[in-house]
Amino acid sequence: MLHAGSSIGIEKDDDTYFARLLFAEFFKRVAKDDITKAWYYSLRGNCAMSINRLLGLSPRSYAALLLASDFVSIGKRSNVQVNTTALKEWTKKDHYGLGGDRRGCAEHTQSNVDLAFLACLLGKDGFEGDWCNWCDSYNTSWQDPDNGYNLWTIETLKQQAQLNVTENRTGTNRMGVKKVLPFFNIPVENVIFSVLHAQMGVGNKILNYLLDEAERKVENTPAEMVALRNDLVRAETKFAEPVEYKNRWEKDDNGGKRLASLEGKLTWRKANLERPNLSADQIDRIEGEIHGFKDEIEELNLTQLNIRDTVEVKKDARKEASKQLDEFTKKWKKTDESIYSGIDKILQRHGIERCAYHGGQINGVDVRTLMENAKEILGEICVYLCNQLTDQSSVSADDIGKLCKDCEEYLSLWDAAFSFVHEDNPSDDHCDKTQERIDLAMNKHQEELGFNVTPKTHGMEKHVVDQMRRVKGGIKKLIEHWVEHYHQVGHRYDIKWGNQKNEKLKAEIRGRREHTASHPEVLKRLTKLQNNLRKRKTPTDVTAAAAEKKRIKTERRTEYYEEAKAKRDQEARNEAAMTLTSMFDS
Repeated sequence: MLHAGSSIGIEKDDDTYFARLLFAEFFKRVAKDDITKAWYYSLRGNCAMSINRLLGLSPRSYAALLLASDFVSIGKRSNVQVNTTALKEWTKKDHYGLGGDRRGCAEHTQSNVDLAFLACLLGKDGFEGDWCNWCDSYNTSWQDPDNGYNLWTIETLKQQAQLNVTENRTGTNRMGVKKVLPFFNIPVENVIFSVLHAQMGVGNKILNYLLDEAERKVENTPAEMVALRNDLVRAETKFAEPVEYKNRWEKDDNGGKRLASLEGKLTWRKANLERPNLSADQIDRIEGEIHGFKDEIEELNLTQLNIRDTVEVKKDARKEASKQLDEFTKKWKKTDESIYSGIDKILQRHGIERCAYHGGQINGVDVRTLMENAKEILGEICVYLCNQLTDQSSVSADDIGKLCKDCEEYLSLWDAAFSFVHEDNPSDDHCDKTQERIDLAMNKHQEELGFNVTPKTHGMEKHVVDQMRRVKGGIKKLIEHWVEHYHQVGHRYDIKWGNQKNEKLKAEIRGRREHTASHPEVLKRLTKLQNNLRKRKTPTDVTAAAAEKKRIKTERRTEYYEEAKAKRDQEARNEAAMTLTSMFDS
């Protein structure tokens, strides 16, 4: 544990690491007044010696976390000082009606950042992507919407972590739990689902799907890419053959099963040799059996090694073929002739840019733009793709129209669902309508387009509405927009001081600038300036245009929702009629 005034270096231990993260989240949630809000300054950075690295925070946790500057200071040598005595005293005070809770206020904290960080909060450090953070369901069970699940609690997570240790559990038996819960026991129900990340997930999913379909079926693919694709297909075929043989051998009575049996017998014979009072004949017999087992085991081990070596060689060949295709594809996408480039230009005309800090994916703001303007954007993309059709294309203009219509409906249905999640003080009726919109979007996602259910879509389908009902005031204000916004802020800082070669100095400059920006007087003056700007009257035509845009957006969401609902109801009636007919026929 930390002591008053102690330094935090690059190394991190579980207690101090999670304590800092959870205190940061707590401070952000309880901030109600201007003075408290001004306590924060950012510690996030991408450079090698950035402030968040000095604190030991992982960049993968998006590190856009805020710490109270009253308790943290940066020394001349860039070491971070934490006055933990003052920090502990502050938590004992009841400024925010916490009932005098002296356990770190975790029970009153609600946390939300990205899924990987939320996994860390729940003792799933490293994030098992095939498991849900909020319930004990596994990836395969998500594909069936009728499958049940049990919600995790603090106690059940602790019990699972203990069982993993005492019973030496591995694989799926660990239920995705990596360790006992960290420093603060924030209840699982207070860990808010990452709605914005789910929105970015489905937005990028459908965009990537559209690009993949267009590139495979429409694009006039260069000969070199065709050759590389064929090389990859051949490599995958050659890899599949030894893998299949390996699997058969391991299940064969004279192969893997025989090897496992002999190894068990050998272990048992060796244990028998340790028994007291064995006669000379018994010892000779057991040693003879051991010698015979060893010879056969050695032969089978050699066979197994050869099989595995063959698999590895073919695996490396497939990996190399995939790498060459990926490298050529990246270069090809940058040319004006590629469909990727053509669609990208259409997106850019609507203000949608791929972000370097998102690995080429579109961010939250642009995903919302894509969803809200899906009809116009997909219409332009449809016209563009139809103009790209050649004799090589394996689809017709009608097929392109259906593809773009599916993508448009998918985006619009999810837009309707997410718009209902962003509601202050949602009523039970509103929550019911939200779930209905999510179900329609999931039907399009899974049944019509055949997409797998991911952690993000599973969370939307099963957990978001429950949290809307349970959290007082809804979860709108707890959605992680501040995290994603800070990616953009951090990226601007990185560009601004990119020419500074001294990484440590760069981190110090950035820390001071952000600390200054959060000063109470600075914030007060900025607020005053913004209020003065708001007093200026907005031109009537601008106000009318904004109102018209909002009306169209609302009507469009309702239109797609009603169409999808009518379609689903008709399918249900048709299915019921077919069932009834089959009953009469039988």
